[in-house]
Amino acid sequence: MGLISEIYNLPDVNFIDDMELEDVKEIITSTYLSAFQKITGKAAQLSPADPEKLLQDACAVLLFICMKHIDKAGKMSLLKYAYGEYLDNLAALRGVSRLPAKQAQATVRFSLGQPLGFTVPVPEGSRVTEASGEYYFRTGEYAEILPGESYVDIACICETDGAGGNGFAPGALSILADVLPYIDSVENITESGGGLDVEDDESLRERVFLAPSGYSVAGAKDAYAYHAKSYSADVGSVQVSSPAPCEVVVTVLLDGGVIPSGEFLNGLAEYLSDETRRPLTDRVTVKAPDEVPYALDVKYWIRKSDSASALTIQSEVAAAVAEYVQWQCNEIGRDINPSELVRRVLDAGAKRCEVESPGFASVPADAIAALSAQSIAYGGLEDD
Repeated sequence: MGLISEIYNLPDVNFIDDMELEDVKEIITSTYLSAFQKITGKAAQLSPADPEKLLQDACAVLLFICMKHIDKAGKMSLLKYAYGEYLDNLAALRGVSRLPAKQAQATVRFSLGQPLGFTVPVPEGSRVTEASGEYYFRTGEYAEILPGESYVDIACICETDGAGGNGFAPGALSILADVLPYIDSVENITESGGGLDVEDDESLRERVFLAPSGYSVAGAKDAYAYHAKSYSADVGSVQVSSPAPCEVVVTVLLDGGVIPSGEFLNGLAEYLSDETRRPLTDRVTVKAPDEVPYALDVKYWIRKSDSASALTIQSEVAAAVAEYVQWQCNEIGRDINPSELVRRVLDAGAKRCEVESPGFASVPADAIAALSAQSIAYGGLEDD
């Protein structure tokens, strides 16, 4: 969880002293009985069906609802608990706003059947789409295919905001959605990417936590991390180092353990080097993490008493291993730790497991563990 764990490790607070509905009912009833005896000198008897008791319980429900709103109101003023619009307003106090969704982009080639002796225009806003017709990409500018040439490459923008427009491999955007005279075919020559969904609460929460570091003009590590995460909600893990005076190296990994592209790194370097963010004496280098390869070879067994669930356990073990692989590459500098793999396999229902590889290995602060080969073997049922 990175820096965000510092927030979640704070003590829990409750603005109504952890009271529950039954506590409120008890207070109302005991207050009523005490007042009745004080005024009349007699002890009141209340059965669950007495009108007075039913009225008290109804009042208790209403009061408890009010108390829960009080507790929520208090918690929404704290970074640990705030979410949605409450978090947006809390973030605004530190000059931070939620990053909006971004549209994916791709370079699309518009081709003629053969070169012509005159200019063929491709108007701005011309659209292409993929086989399902769910995502449309439009040209961002006017372009021309000049006489004697057979194609022109144009940057196109997805008309749908968000990450859904990412990942269309070259050639996938092959359908021309608008009538363009003389255009014989279209296809994207780069994979679509750069689309982002609206920043989620966890990413915004972490940036709010880091925001005070962004006020620094001394080039603090957290300041560079804050600005890197502000560049894109897609930024996951950030490591900042200074190998020499005035030299700053920012190593960036995207969410999901994705290695950033050269285009992304260049954009981030330009963003961080802006004079409003970079101290004048710093020379900033932005890079992707190095990769430390490891092979995964694990064998596991299931208890005979769990034989009826053996297929389910095998499926859950496979999922646990996949989650381990993802966990291992999600953070820059995370050591290769087979103990984490064993824990996950056992939690998935296995009786025991043997890890042939990987062994424990330290990962440099600017690198990530990268899976090179994988073998998961089921050893069968064993006595309990």
